[in-house]
Amino acid sequence: MMNPSSYERLKRRYRELIGVRCEDCGKEYFPPLSRCRNCGSYRLVDAAMPRIGKLESYTVLKVVSSEFKGMEPIVLGIVELENGVRLISQIETDSIDSLKQGMELKMKIASIKDSFEVFRFSPIAT
Repeated sequence: MMNPSSYERLKRRYRELIGVRCEDCGKEYFPPLSRCRNCGSYRLVDAAMPRIGKLESYTVLKVVSSEFKGMEPIVLGIVELENGVRLISQIETDSIDSLKQGMELKMKIASIKDSFEVFRFSPIAT
């Protein structure tokens, strides 16, 4: 889990989903890295990540640690963004049964516990 001082430093990156793009090979990453995993370059620049993606897989947490009591069930999923970057995110839905692999999701910002902001994804209404 990210500590509060790191979160404050990186708040904008997470709030706006800012990753990096390698200037040499074009590969994109989120969260940001300091070196490209594809070609080894250190020439990375900020890049806004798409806010739309597809649900690749998900799991439902029915038993949670004390910090998250009352928030269960929590759905965590792997989301593949439109640029191919994959990330893990909480999936917000009214109906867990409606979640399907490959469905389109959109990013949103949510506040939890004392204004701690996180990104989440939710299904796009069809």
